[in-house]
Amino acid sequence: MLADGYLDDPDLTAASFVVEDGRRWFVTGDRGRLREGRLQILGRLDDLIVTGGHKVEPRDVEAALRTVPQVEDALVVGVPDPEWGQVVAALLVLTGPAAGGAGTDLGRVREALTSTLPRHALPRRLLVGDAIPLLPSGKPDRLRVARLLQEAPT
Repeated sequence: MLADGYLDDPDLTAASFVVEDGRRWFVTGDRGRLREGRLQILGRLDDLIVTGGHKVEPRDVEAALRTVPQVEDALVVGVPDPEWGQVVAALLVLTGPAAGGAGTDLGRVREALTSTLPRHALPRRLLVGDAIPLLPSGKPDRLRVARLLQEAPT
């Protein structure tokens, strides 16, 4: 099932499969590590945000954002920035009334996260939405969210 989309596409097959020690392997864009014989998935290589030379893992920022009062869900992406290369940007889904809450103001969100995240990982753009947009596969639509956040206030 994994390789079904590669059938009859030799260029895509060559780019996605490698042979090592006589075994054929599928190369994913996933990041992971082995700990005590178990594979831990850390995210996708293409999701990693590089801002001002620092690497930021979106999942870490999302987890921190979910601890902010009124933040029900969060999706973090990198958006292009002329000074930093990319900046950390977040789409938030709030609980309760949105007006006046900590989850609605970028400054208050950044302040709420200063004890949890390093400065370079704090969101520089923020947008509040009704839900995280999803792809047909059920995964978050990171490209769509990135486009929305490119226009969000800084």
